[in-house]
Amino acid sequence: STRLTLVVVSKVAVMDENCELQERREAELEFVSSAYGPDEAWVEKPESPSPSIRRRLSLDDAEVILSLTLIHGYPAKQALEISAIVVDDSVSSNCLKKAVWNSMPKL
Repeated sequence: STRLTLVVVSKVAVMDENCELQERREAELEFVSSAYGPDEAWVEKPESPSPSIRRRLSLDDAEVILSLTLIHGYPAKQALEISAIVVDDSVSSNCLKKAVWNSMPKL
């Protein structure tokens, strides 16, 4: 009987933690939607377990789309998955394109 009670308490604690994490994730997605215009930042697949925030960065010589994916378990157990895409037609020279690509890991 005591073991059963401990298991139930443990499940309730996990459920509460999951609800809290989900609320934090939803708050972050809501912030992006309200803080930026739709051409600056947007949320893709907001209902999925791993929604992505896309942020357009218009640099002097290139345009980059930064992607922040909220992996299931973020923020307590997983880090953001970060990637970037260089918009090809925004970069005029191959040297500049290579420099932008080489800087991606530093993001």
